[in-house]
Amino acid sequence: MRLFRGLMLTLAALCAFLSILSGIAYTRVTNSAQMLSGFNQFADTSLKGVSASVYPDYAEAITGYISGRRSDLTVTAANGAKRPGFSEKELTHMADVRGLVRGLRVFMYVTAGLALLIYGVSWFQSRKEDARRAFLRDAFSGAAAGSYLLLGLILALAVWGTVNFTGLFVTFHKVLFNNNLWLLNPREHLLIMLMPTPFFVWYAQQIGLGCLPVLAIMLLLPFVYWKIYRKQGH
Repeated sequence: MRLFRGLMLTLAALCAFLSILSGIAYTRVTNSAQMLSGFNQFADTSLKGVSASVYPDYAEAITGYISGRRSDLTVTAANGAKRPGFSEKELTHMADVRGLVRGLRVFMYVTAGLALLIYGVSWFQSRKEDARRAFLRDAFSGAAAGSYLLLGLILALAVWGTVNFTGLFVTFHKVLFNNNLWLLNPREHLLIMLMPTPFFVWYAQQIGLGCLPVLAIMLLLPFVYWKIYRKQGH
């Protein structure tokens, strides 16, 4: 019974961390100011005759669309004029991206709900004071174990991305998309002119920086657990 509860509390910790990290990623991906900063640094849309002065329109259109704040990718200037749009292939791919971002939001809520459910059930099953102290110890132990597992996975992905970002990027797309619409021509498609490979490298770094406080807490948890419980012989 103790082993089962330990495993469930480790699962709860994993779900809690994943919910927080996916929430940070969702916030960054759907932030128009963040995307605009990336456009200003890496985009080159000269072949389409699109100047950097209108990048805010595209950043707002794309983040609004993938977040569900708007229903289409029509890019309109402040005076009502239409900006150069996206091809059918780009629009279909962005519909896939929108589904993926929605899935990330659902994943955030589902993992948060599962973590709360496991913690809640475990707490209410521990009605006596001694049992609740044991629950807190096991919850701490589960959080430490969950930290190790998730940090190991994140470290492996970070090393892969550092050594071969293109390989990670391609694998990511092959796993998450069931078509090749993401293979765009940088001399033809506006979407890839706005978001070349360096843009995605930078964006991944920004998401990583946003996650740093949570990752730091996860890194410290096993040491805190050892300090509080293991050295006491519990």
